[in-house]
Amino acid sequence: PRTASPDILGAMTPPMIFDYMGMRLDGPRAAGVELRLNFVFPDLEEEYAVSVENSHLSYVAGKQHERADVTLSMRRPILDRIQLGVTTLDEQIASGDVQVQGDRRKFVQLMGLMDRFGPGFNIVTP
Repeated sequence: PRTASPDILGAMTPPMIFDYMGMRLDGPRAAGVELRLNFVFPDLEEEYAVSVENSHLSYVAGKQHERADVTLSMRRPILDRIQLGVTTLDEQIASGDVQVQGDRRKFVQLMGLMDRFGPGFNIVTP
């Protein structure tokens, strides 16, 4: 199942997207994982330093990690399409729409740590 509709993701700001990714992070699967990713959105003229540590995803706007595992530069809607499974990072790299510096497998690892849940999941069960 998809995690969200394209309309919902498209309406989110980058901080909202990273908060959403933090919510989707599967804590037990992320145990012991440490990642440092930089995201650059040239269409928004924004950049973010994203970290996974202690089963928690955090980000800082306007910053970049000095020693990032990977830096990804892409237009903001491409991240939505990758999260929704409409396209893959490799397809976007091949098309030239995503530029990567560092180990692209770290982004793939991050996406593999995300829970996939349908929009009709129970928040509270009776």
